[in-house]
Amino acid sequence: MSTSYLFKGGLIATFDSENKPRTFKADILVENDIIARIDQEITADASVQVVDCTGRWITPGMVDTHRHIWMAVMRGSQGDWLLTEYLIKNSWHEQGDVTVSEVRTGQLAGCLDALNSGVTTILDHFHAANSPEHADAALEATLQSGARVILSMARQSAPTKVLPQMEFGKEADSVKWQWEKLKEWAARDGGKLSPDGRVLLGFAYDQDMFNPDEALIPMHQEALRLARSLPASIITSHVVSGPRILTWRNAGLLGPDVVFSHCNELSTHTALDDEM
Repeated sequence: MSTSYLFKGGLIATFDSENKPRTFKADILVENDIIARIDQEITADASVQVVDCTGRWITPGMVDTHRHIWMAVMRGSQGDWLLTEYLIKNSWHEQGDVTVSEVRTGQLAGCLDALNSGVTTILDHFHAANSPEHADAALEATLQSGARVILSMARQSAPTKVLPQMEFGKEADSVKWQWEKLKEWAARDGGKLSPDGRVLLGFAYDQDMFNPDEALIPMHQEALRLARSLPASIITSHVVSGPRILTWRNAGLLGPDVVFSHCNELSTHTALDDEM
């Protein structure tokens, strides 16, 4: 297969050196995955594959800072759910029952769906790590897809009982094998899960949301310390209710490596200025 491409006649939408938006019509020559030339009229030799971009936009790949990639396998079942429905039906029931094969299929389909939509970089909050085999299946599919992904395995376990009170009977086992798996992945060239660094190790952490007791703050601090020591390139967490950003700040958990998702709580209470 050709490793050189000429994108011909497209309208480029990008940014200049001062980060100002810029659009212009030009050709783009890519050689060995590197943009080698951008010019008005480029003539390529016969070894270059020409892509006719007349009437099309050419843009840098988009970045999705929060996606549960594996859930592509569940598409169509939850489009109009409320958050409470999602938690009860998905997070606390279906998620714990997905098979290794389903995770592999969903992860590959989700990555390919993102690429097809122009999203080339994804921060994946992978919360279906029900076993070491589930985790490895997600990694294998991510590597196969060709997408650029920060694979952030969530430090959590599925509940073994929901009502009348939630119980996490598999938590002790999950703590052990998940940290072992994270350390195993981190040993691959400092968290480069693919040789070229296209897939990187991240870390997802919501334990302080499920266990908000202040007495557990040392546990949360130790979890993030361990994640950073691996190192995990990004630490990500959901923010959907309550002043969790302030909780992280007060516990000394914040850092330039933290990405919060959703943050819909910022419009619902009075701590807006501090949290922003």
